[in-house]
Amino acid sequence: MSVRVSNDGPYALVSQVRSATTAAEQQHQPARQAAAWSRLSPREREILALLAARWTDREISETLYISYRTVTTHVSNIYDKLGIHSRREAAMFALAHPEIRPVPSWPHATIHDRMA
Repeated sequence: MSVRVSNDGPYALVSQVRSATTAAEQQHQPARQAAAWSRLSPREREILALLAARWTDREISETLYISYRTVTTHVSNIYDKLGIHSRREAAMFALAHPEIRPVPSWPHATIHDRMA
C-alpha cells in the first residue's frame, strides 16, 4: 500500500488509507468466501439457495417447517461465515458458486421440486 503525502491534512490521509484498506479487503474476499463455503452446515447451504431465489424468511420457515427465529439465526450465521452483509450479496455468492443448486421462486413449486 502506498500513501501519498498531501497538503489537504489528516482527512486526506485517512481517506487514502481507507481506500487502500477497502481495496485490499475486496481482493482477498473471494478466497475467504470459498473457504467459508465449506464451513456452512447443510441447512445453511439449503437456506442460502432459498435466499438466492429471493424467498423471504417467513416463506423459508413455513416450507422447511422451522421457526421464523431459526431462519433468521441461520441467515445471520450465513452472513457471518461468508463475510457478507445482505441478501443481494448472498445471491451474488450463490450465482458465483455452481455447487449451490438453484431453486424456483416461491410459491411455484412444492418443497420436493425445490430441493430435488
